[in-house]
Amino acid sequence: MKHFFCHYDHLGNTRVVYQAKWDTPSYQLAFELQGAYDYFPYGKILRSFVGGNGQERYLTTQHERDEESISENNFGTGYDNRGARLYDSDVARFLSLDPAAAEYPTLSDYSYVLGNPINFIDPDGRYSVSVHSWMTFTTFNNLGFGKEFAKNTAHYASIYADHPSQSVLIGNYATSALGSEFYRSGTDYSATAGSQLEENSKWHSMMSDAEASGGMSHQQAMTRGLQFGWNNIFAQQNGVDMGKLGQGLHALQDAYAHMGASTNEHLGFNASSFQMMFNDMFGSTSDAKLITESAGILFGLITGQNKGLTNGRRLDFSGMSSEQFNTASGLFQNAGYNLNATDDEGFYTMDLIEN
Repeated sequence: MKHFFCHYDHLGNTRVVYQAKWDTPSYQLAFELQGAYDYFPYGKILRSFVGGNGQERYLTTQHERDEESISENNFGTGYDNRGARLYDSDVARFLSLDPAAAEYPTLSDYSYVLGNPINFIDPDGRYSVSVHSWMTFTTFNNLGFGKEFAKNTAHYASIYADHPSQSVLIGNYATSALGSEFYRSGTDYSATAGSQLEENSKWHSMMSDAEASGGMSHQQAMTRGLQFGWNNIFAQQNGVDMGKLGQGLHALQDAYAHMGASTNEHLGFNASSFQMMFNDMFGSTSDAKLITESAGILFGLITGQNKGLTNGRRLDFSGMSSEQFNTASGLFQNAGYNLNATDDEGFYTMDLIEN
């Protein structure tokens, strides 16, 4: 049996492929490079190295690509199979209509991620995905909560928590992860109706312009947002209040996206807002992913589910109160792990308690 290991980038594109081989003389496991790939933004291969086991078929965002060579016995197309549709990376277009086209009347029925392939992906040829939504979905799904729960949580961490206008929904991908709807019928969004008001800046780990003028620092605003996030994580009533869970995750993620910025710094017509907009669209999401994972694992323990418990795993509890951390620490100990601080900024490792 052959075992292959892939290294992916932030979009899930296959970048490097290794084959694991057992070296009998040395009694060691060796890894042999089988493929390396660089891409143009829309998925066409820029350059590649292919080893002895042939062309890797699962390339951009880990979707299967038909072989491009055409010979007597092989009529390849080079198209990606995205499930609902085929995608041509050469022209950055799908080859058939979007099955959910009615949900996006102002957008092209054949476009791919609305022209932003650096930051967004289209997982199955149906829907574009926002950063908050996709980050939450992938985290909770990878932790083992199940696809449906991950999708629902992603909706509450994006559309519910942000409560954007319909125009913003279309322009900024604020749709739910792997879901075709914008706002769901039958869901009460009234609790977050004021999400875009300056008075609720802390919901997004930011500060109002008045607070900035009054001397609030970026660190204070960020810490306040983190506290708001953790308060909501602990207040979600064992998963009953999905709104609280969604708002908590949103605030924690925004803490690293906005870094305690003021309204003018984030939305004003100035150099700071342009830089922050660029960071929102193209900046690293690794810190936000880590705190999302940490909140997901803690949520699992609160609700009696052991998810993502791995010896030595790094966790981020920045902004958590002492009382909340004591509660969290007790939950981890009950599950067989100690939380050991790695620095003074809220980072810990999960270490298995030896009997």
